[in-house]
Amino acid sequence: MNTDLEHRYRRLLRLLPAGYRQAWEEDMVTTFLHSAEGRGVNRPPLGERLSVIALAVRLRLAGQYESPRGKAWHHAAYALALMLLLHQAFMATASLTQLAARVLWRPMERPLNEADVWLFALYWLLWIVAYGALVLGWIMAARTVAVFILALIVGVTVISGDFTATVLLAVAWPAVCALLLFAVPDGSRPRRGVWLSVYLASSLVLAAHAIGYGRRDWSWLWAIDVAVFWRLALLVGMVVALAVPAVRRSPGWLLAIAVVDATFIVGSMLSRYVSFSGVAFAVPPVSVVVDLFLLGLGVACAVVGMVMLRRLPRTEFEAA
Repeated sequence: MNTDLEHRYRRLLRLLPAGYRQAWEEDMVTTFLHSAEGRGVNRPPLGERLSVIALAVRLRLAGQYESPRGKAWHHAAYALALMLLLHQAFMATASLTQLAARVLWRPMERPLNEADVWLFALYWLLWIVAYGALVLGWIMAARTVAVFILALIVGVTVISGDFTATVLLAVAWPAVCALLLFAVPDGSRPRRGVWLSVYLASSLVLAAHAIGYGRRDWSWLWAIDVAVFWRLALLVGMVVALAVPAVRRSPGWLLAIAVVDATFIVGSMLSRYVSFSGVAFAVPPVSVVVDLFLLGLGVACAVVGMVMLRRLPRTEFEAA
């Protein structure tokens, strides 16, 4: 028996989930070695390598044959995708509403004659479609939309020719949100009514704020502090989520909540409290209290989630 070839096959099969290897590795290695007899090969052929890679991608995207700890990380990616795409859908709704208000209230600017405006509208519309597909459980459709979003991001960045650190950081955020859709397990079915209701309720507030664009007699709409709205929405969402036993006992959800909390609050604090000259901006005391409370809640979720995760076994696996 060619021990070097067997070693190469086993190293190739490490791409597969541990549970799948535990169940099928010996059979696969035996089959591969029998097929290699008489061909004089000393390494896995390209076709077999591609087939193993395709199988590994399919199993990992579907969340199959994962250990309980691997399932928890998969669930964390899924929960993170839901929450981040919800935020992107919020921003898309506000941006498209503001564009519609611009067309309605400022027709002399002729914004629809500009190609970049149509590209802007398409970009944000894709985020709403991606979120809707994810909530409805159409995972393949959501991933397809994510491919278009990534293509737009890369295409616009390349065409602009601006590869400064600021631009790359700006495009990294939506790119990560889109890539998370590929970590969502196949067959995921969130509670449609809950996630659609949250989107519609929050979008009404943001749309009302955006539709006042360019209308002096509607200037009262701009009294809505969007930054405070995001803080309160995040606070309410975290409290409600932690009140649900299934979320409170899930390390995946706790870790996802902690990541979202840290992402938005730390970024918001840096942008609002610190200027480039190192001078702190004046902010309402209530905003400071809410930020500190949210940070404490996020840290608590991270600590509890990691403790729960470490208690899960890493070797046992589930087939589906």
